[in-house]
Amino acid sequence: MLGSAPCISMLIPQHVPTPEELLVFDRVLRGETKLTQEARTLGINYETLKTRFRAWRKRSGLETRRPVNNSKPAPNIPKPAANIRKPAPNIAPETTRTGEEITITDKGDTGDLVCRSFEIKTLDDLLNSGKVDLSMWEVDRYVLNSWEVGVNNDGQIVKRTLYQVKAWLKRNRSAQAARAVIESLLEDLRTSAPLYPRIVYPAVIDPHMLEIFIPDLHLGKFCWWMETGNDYDIGIAKERFMESVKRLLTYSASFPIEKILLPLGNDFFNVDNGRNETTAGTRQDVDSRWQKSFIEGTRLLRDAIDLCCATAPVDVVMIPGNHDRERVFYAGEVLSAFYSRCTNVSIDNRPPTRKYVRYGANLIGFTHGDKEKTQMLPMLMAQEAAQDWAQTRFREWHRGHLHHEKAQEFTGVTVHTFRSLSPSDAWHFESGYDALRSAEGIVWHCQNGPVARFKHTPEVVR
Repeated sequence: MLGSAPCISMLIPQHVPTPEELLVFDRVLRGETKLTQEARTLGINYETLKTRFRAWRKRSGLETRRPVNNSKPAPNIPKPAANIRKPAPNIAPETTRTGEEITITDKGDTGDLVCRSFEIKTLDDLLNSGKVDLSMWEVDRYVLNSWEVGVNNDGQIVKRTLYQVKAWLKRNRSAQAARAVIESLLEDLRTSAPLYPRIVYPAVIDPHMLEIFIPDLHLGKFCWWMETGNDYDIGIAKERFMESVKRLLTYSASFPIEKILLPLGNDFFNVDNGRNETTAGTRQDVDSRWQKSFIEGTRLLRDAIDLCCATAPVDVVMIPGNHDRERVFYAGEVLSAFYSRCTNVSIDNRPPTRKYVRYGANLIGFTHGDKEKTQMLPMLMAQEAAQDWAQTRFREWHRGHLHHEKAQEFTGVTVHTFRSLSPSDAWHFESGYDALRSAEGIVWHCQNGPVARFKHTPEVVR
């Protein structure tokens, strides 16, 4: 007895959409194109393409619908590090890159970013992917869309959420004007910088280097002794800083010093903007106007450098902190311009937050200490300063941030955390955070490592 005839549809193999067809189906679902137009582009009969589209929708369980528009006002966004990328000169302004399908258009005073991606889901993701410099651009408005699409995964159609993020930008003209003014002032400062006479220092037989490390001065912080047990303002901070430099130079005077290493920054300033906030936006108790603190701060740094320069050549390393990341960079640019005609002073104002200094058989790493975990620092040094690591025996990390003293020894590296000259403000006092205050000087022998450490502890001011 013959069985029933098999269903014809079971004998016909199901068509698996090609990647090009999947992209077309996705665009049709979103209403960006029509099958009739895409059939001609793909060179496929319209009825065939329509049949494949319907079959794909049915197998995927998808329905044509409009994307959900989640339009929101532009938020306050942290600043990434690079400017908006412009289209290459030989590419039309509206250019789409496959893969993430991100479109970046620079129209002069305005700019647009559009991205369709499975990974880029938020405005921050879009701005970071487009490397938008938010010191030069502002987000005028943005839109987030999402919908489900079918994706060919090894012959199987699976659902995935596709995201579309659009942002409309406008140039920050005030920031551009301010940057132009700053660059002009720096150029004028370089051309009119004082011409320091070249100092001929005495010959050194057994060379040593003096490092003066004074992190977390927090210039501009305000403390009232009735509230916190200590007075602290911009005048007290300046006095403590210069007194510490003088004392540490005196303590080390018996050593033959051929060079002075002066790491600066590390929360040298207490705030980073005119709203009296840290880099992350935390409000602070301040003593003075932000303009005054910056002017007084750069003068204080110059006074310290000039004082050290009378003893030996000075290498300055600028280390950004979590309170003053931008302001320390600006101060470093001012110092670079001011000492551009001085052969006895060098300024390292490079952007990295971790920097390394090698002196003979010694390797010293500097970081503020608010980002990296302590256990990461030894391997970071070995990776980022591999050649110097291989040629040195004495290796240390020097950091601040915590305002208390601590030394942790790892294989090949010791991580030192240093105290601050700054007392606790009201919030830290109420939270129970307090520690002794001091500045420290380390004398490094060229081949025998650190041979002496000096501390200066300031008097309590009430």
